[in-house]
Amino acid sequence: MNNQQIIETINKNLQQLPEDKLNEIANFVEQLLIKSVSSTEKKQFIRSLRGKYANSLTPTDVFIEEKQSEIDWEKRNL
Repeated sequence: MNNQQIIETINKNLQQLPEDKLNEIANFVEQLLIKSVSSTEKKQFIRSLRGKYANSLTPTDVFIEEKQSEIDWEKRNL
């Protein structure tokens, strides 16, 4: 089966489904599309939503930096 035949078969089958099942399929397809976006694109999108805080560190980033500096200090002093 080629792409066009697959699309036609899916369309034919979709026309026979009730609305609640169509909603489930729409949500499933949406999730597939989201998963197909690369992690770099996801990170860029998330950063774009931060607005004026786009370049600021998150609490997790700060924690990681502090923890790493503690580890480095321990290595130097122990």
